[in-house]
Amino acid sequence: SYMGDVIERALQGLIEEDFVRIVEGGPREGSYLCDHPKIDRIHLTGSAQTFDAVLYGTGAEASERKAERRALRAKPVTAELGGVGPAIVVPGRWTTEELARAAELIATIAFDGGGYSCGATDLIILPDRWPQLDDFIAEFRAALSRMRLRPAYYPGADQRYADFVEAHDQVEFLGQPLEGRPRWAFIRNLDPKADEEMCFSQEPFCAVVAEMKLGAPDLAGYLRQAVEFVHERVGGTLGITLLVPRSVQRDRAASALVERSIADLRYGTIGVNYHPSAAWVSGTTPWGGFQAPDVALAESGVGFTQNAMMLRDTEKTVVRAGLVGHLPAPVWLMGRGGSMCRTFSRLCQFEARRSPTRVPGVLWTGLGL
Repeated sequence: SYMGDVIERALQGLIEEDFVRIVEGGPREGSYLCDHPKIDRIHLTGSAQTFDAVLYGTGAEASERKAERRALRAKPVTAELGGVGPAIVVPGRWTTEELARAAELIATIAFDGGGYSCGATDLIILPDRWPQLDDFIAEFRAALSRMRLRPAYYPGADQRYADFVEAHDQVEFLGQPLEGRPRWAFIRNLDPKADEEMCFSQEPFCAVVAEMKLGAPDLAGYLRQAVEFVHERVGGTLGITLLVPRSVQRDRAASALVERSIADLRYGTIGVNYHPSAAWVSGTTPWGGFQAPDVALAESGVGFTQNAMMLRDTEKTVVRAGLVGHLPAPVWLMGRGGSMCRTFSRLCQFEARRSPTRVPGVLWTGLGL
């Protein structure tokens, strides 16, 4: 609700013409609107619990309705939900620069906005036989240590943070302590066979990220295990990141294995060496969870948002980039400092009043000049 005034100013023209109305409130107001006779379609973003409440209600009868696929309301309901966001690190011959950039990339995705993002990386999957494993972990820890701590502003964040930390013995706290700003919690060495591991099933939505390792004799076996693991054990299908070095991309057989994994992954957006949420920011590509055949099985929602091209029957979006070798680095990487704020501010100004004279300013800030 703290964004209400901003949204009203942004949509003032539509509100004045009575195309849009903004209402603030909680479950009571939401329930009233869902049942209102003049509301004929519902879309929401939030948790799977909220989605189920809209579809099937709450209480003892809700479970029966869900089991019987008997919706509480006849209105169409679509949703963009969160989930645990995994990142799969692909083994190969990584350069020092690639290791540093990959670690910075994952740290940025995990904790951009303090970790309060449905597109955040929550679980890093690593190959335990990779000779450069320790080097990557060291780079990642260093990247987290450099990141500015964020206030725990999201409702319930303090309790979720405490729950994740207290449930694990191996937790590293990174970043300089500041009052009201929790240190980044890096949960180490998860057991992939653990049945009740909360890091596999619960989205932290706070300053927590975890890592686990899979053992396989070769690249094909590792990728197969990683894909099976995220499908069978990890909750959510919104977005996933693959980190792939140039040595693998340039090897025809190895690259084919990666492409097969991309084709097999059941996620709405796959970021290859890039932030999956770039698909959302673009506004052009479809954004949402992988579309389940049954609404009751939808882990990260039903339907797509964005999709300015109005594409039909899309399965997934794949966003690709090189880790290194392109200038400049993305403006949203943590190492770019305030470049993102300045660049997006100028982009907003350009959208508000389009003029060729504003283009150089956008490029100038985007290049970090």
